Amino acid sequence: SLEGTEGVDSTTRRSNTLIMLELNQKFEPFQDERVRQAIAYAIDRQAIVDGTMQGKATGQGNFISKGIGQPTPPEPVTYDPEKARQLLAEAGYADGLEFPLYITVSRPGPYAEQIAVLLEQQLRDVGITADINSVASASEFEERKTAGEYEAWLGANTPILPNPWYQMQLDHHGTQAFQNYKGFSDPTFDAMLDELRLIPSGPERDAKITEAHEYLMTAVPYAPIFDSQNLVAVGSGVDINSVRLYTPYGPLVREIVPVC
Repeated sequence: SLEGTEGVDSTTRRSNTLIMLELNQKFEPFQDERVRQAIAYAIDRQAIVDGTMQGKATGQGNFISKGIGQPTPPEPVTYDPEKARQLLAEAGYADGLEFPLYITVSRPGPYAEQIAVLLEQQLRDVGITADINSVASASEFEERKTAGEYEAWLGANTPILPNPWYQMQLDHHGTQAFQNYKGFSDPTFDAMLDELRLIPSGPERDAKITEAHEYLMTAVPYAPIFDSQNLVAVGSGVDINSVRLYTPYGPLVREIVPVC
């Protein structure tokens, strides 16, 4: 870590990268939203943030990154293993559920295996067995994910356009989403997004965004885990406040101001 290094100033900045557990709905158990809800309730996000991420992330129980300007989000899904067990029993999986969990270091990052190990432990506590499969080749991982061959995998989404409609459209529209590899398809939700596309900024649009977000809280197309943070570090001769996040992919230094 660069924190505390002599001659270096560092800080963290909010990111709009959301890390999630993707659940392929071609896999029969994940077609039941109660199973998806159970998995979301089984995740102890704070344990992952404090452990694997060493505090350099923000637990996320909603479906729009906190790094994206948006109306007040709905109440997030929180860690509730008893609720998870109840939902699994209602869905017919009181005796347990098993599926492979695929990861690769290229996305969401080198911490993927550590996250997966904690998820495996947390899911096992509610009766779910997640068998971790590490894929060394990033190209193979992406190819098989895109083809819908994985039942579940760790994913990351950094929308190039920091807009709540765009993030929901990008991830979840049944026919128009660019990266809906999990196969989530809900005509009611698609209609909400189609309507939102045409509504200008203002109170009406905010209300429709909130309505769509609340819908996702029940539909649970995937299990959100955390929003990542960007580490910014500069030499002590540079004003760290002059560093701006220009794109979602990394910091762009502009108008560098020497410290006087």
